[in-house]
Amino acid sequence: MWLSTGVLLGWLLLWQAEIAHAAYGKILEESGANSPEKEAAVIERNPQAAFLKGKLATARFYIGRLLPVTEGKVAALKRTETAPLDIPDASF
Repeated sequence: MWLSTGVLLGWLLLWQAEIAHAAYGKILEESGANSPEKEAAVIERNPQAAFLKGKLATARFYIGRLLPVTEGKVAALKRTETAPLDIPDASF
C-alpha cells in the first residue's frame, strides 16, 4: 500500500505543479518580473504567486527526494526473503 501511495502522491504533485507552473508564469509575465530580484518582489506582494511558488517547490522536493525511495521499496519487495517462513512453530 505504501508503494502505491508514494507513486500516487508523486503523480498528484506533478499534476498540480503543471497547473501551478502555468499560473505562476502568467503572474510573472503580467508583472514584468524578468529577474530573480523582481520575482522575489512579486512573491512578497502577491499571495497567489507565493502560494504557487510553494506548490512548485513542494513538488520538486517530493519528486526529487522522496519519490526515488519508491525504487528501493520495489527492489526490497522483489527480493526473496524467507526468514518469517523459517521460524519454527515452537517459536510462537
